[in-house]
Amino acid sequence: MNSLLLDSLFKGYRLELCQKVRNHFGSGPPDPEDIVQQTFMKVSELQLQKPIANPKAFLFSLAKNLCIDHFRKQSRHEKLVDSIFLEANLDAIEQVSAETIMLRDETLTQLDEFVNSLNQKQKILLRASRIEGLTYQQISEQTGYSVSDICRTLHLTIEKLTSDFLEQESLADQYSTNASLSRKRV
Repeated sequence: MNSLLLDSLFKGYRLELCQKVRNHFGSGPPDPEDIVQQTFMKVSELQLQKPIANPKAFLFSLAKNLCIDHFRKQSRHEKLVDSIFLEANLDAIEQVSAETIMLRDETLTQLDEFVNSLNQKQKILLRASRIEGLTYQQISEQTGYSVSDICRTLHLTIEKLTSDFLEQESLADQYSTNASLSRKRV
């Protein structure tokens, strides 16, 4: 896109677009400024054959779609965490308190460590399937892996994550039991 046109769109609509995003979706996350920046980055990448008939409506629609995409990704991420909690027979943490936030952060940190211990293939397939929401066929087209290989690898990956969680929980329970027994002896 022509840089002069992009500059004039930015100067003309940036503040109004930020306010509109803030009014419709709140102050974040996603941050309205970030959404507006992403919007103008997308516009700058466009190779338009003809001018935009209604630039204001176009920008608002693009910003709205970026917000919706953000919420969809966030929802998929939360579903992944919830499914791992469920498969590991862990209770979902729903009450908001300092303790539950700390426990959730600790669990997410453990999940991050477990995911980082996966091999590159497992990480790619897990991200594509559970976070990006792609079908096995779409993943196959992107990666070149067969659908059956993807299915088998993801099944083993989820089993490994679940096993890691259960092992961690078992170790924590043993530590807790040993600590309480040693306190009783004293």
